[in-house]
Amino acid sequence: MVVLDKGTKNVFRVDVGSDLSDHHIETFNIPSLGSVSDMDYDFVDDRIYILSYLKEFMSIFVNGTDERRIPYEGAYPQTMAVESNEKIIFVGTSDRSNNKILSMGIDGSGKTDLAERTWDPFRMAVDFQNRYLYWMESCACGWMYRMRYDGTGIERFPHEINQNKSPHSIDFTTRTLYSDGYRGLYKMSLDTGESQLIFPGRISHSQTHTVYDPRTGRIFLTNDKRLETVVVYASNGTRLGYLDWIPLTKDEKKVIRINPL
Repeated sequence: MVVLDKGTKNVFRVDVGSDLSDHHIETFNIPSLGSVSDMDYDFVDDRIYILSYLKEFMSIFVNGTDERRIPYEGAYPQTMAVESNEKIIFVGTSDRSNNKILSMGIDGSGKTDLAERTWDPFRMAVDFQNRYLYWMESCACGWMYRMRYDGTGIERFPHEINQNKSPHSIDFTTRTLYSDGYRGLYKMSLDTGESQLIFPGRISHSQTHTVYDPRTGRIFLTNDKRLETVVVYASNGTRLGYLDWIPLTKDEKKVIRINPL
């Protein structure tokens, strides 16, 4: 998986075994880019893609070499997701009444508008196996959406999600969403809306971020309300331990991306 410390702009490439103490970590810094707005990982080419608040896109190998700027012109880009197999960048833009989701090649070419939205899209994630893009929107509601890669078949899931939520925490095989809320860690069926508290405790605040690992069925939570580190849970809610050996900065949001199957 890849971890970004937005405070220091350090990027960590982390391999974690079944025993959390069994790990390998590599670190590099991206000082040449402004404040980081969003990031995704191309697991095929081992590159990270970064979007800054200055409307700049960049990609770079996870070892810190071969930095490439990606040309972009248009509405303000707020979020992004990378399709590693088909080499597509999906972008959610924010431009008052002209909010859109668009796609372009990894070199910035072939920009195509896919969908117009009333609210700003954010927190995008790609379902590689079924070729869907998932996203949230910045309205005062708990809806989650998805569409096919070409912009067709836009669907709003019928059940509101009232906890902190992100498409990065979906098990796409079972269509189960893991999310953190005021009372603890939840899992929810996107089909039925049934929600279950699987780990009670005050773990959530505005900067927590939950990510599901499809390879191991584990859940990674950044910025636990009390622990300020990366916490690992099993899919049944059992707390497995902490990745406190990653040298992260306190009180700064961490963003995790994990390789799909």
